Amino acid sequence: MNKGRLEAYTDAIIAIIVTILVLELPRPNSYTFLSLFAKWQSIAVYILTFVIIMEVWLNHHNLFQKVKVITTSIYWANSIWLLSMSLIPFAASWAARYPNHWQPEFFETFLFLLWSITFNLLELLVSKHNSNIELGTVTYRVILFSTLTILLLSTLFIPIIGILGNAILIGLGMSFRDFRKIHF
Repeated sequence: MNKGRLEAYTDAIIAIIVTILVLELPRPNSYTFLSLFAKWQSIAVYILTFVIIMEVWLNHHNLFQKVKVITTSIYWANSIWLLSMSLIPFAASWAARYPNHWQPEFFETFLFLLWSITFNLLELLVSKHNSNIELGTVTYRVILFSTLTILLLSTLFIPIIGILGNAILIGLGMSFRDFRKIHF
């Protein structure tokens, strides 16, 4: 498969996912700002989810900059990663509507964990089939998966911890980009 086609396909799907995400925002019940601010939880979840998607898209872009070989396994790993991402707008909408209930927060955090696992699988396959790309430190992955697992379990007791924890994780991820960077 052609690398450019896979990147264009991925970019198109991510654009659709972000569009669906904004369409999930509930409309205010009246014309006032007070009515708009009454939906603050939905707006906050939208902004956080948008930032997470953009950060992960940037990671995907950085990963594919030096890719020379696209195998069938890379194509399918990318597709599974996109599948898990495509569920994010639904999960975000559900979590925004019921922020104090554990099931929506658990589901959203589970999707973030699944999304991270599938992206790491994609990274491993890209590295395996492209000798010019070597993965950076494993420490970042251990910290990420451990933290997401703790967040996932915490949502059973304190539901809002899922979305707050994901916000902190993405902030840390952006702050420590070089720590987890793939080396070319």
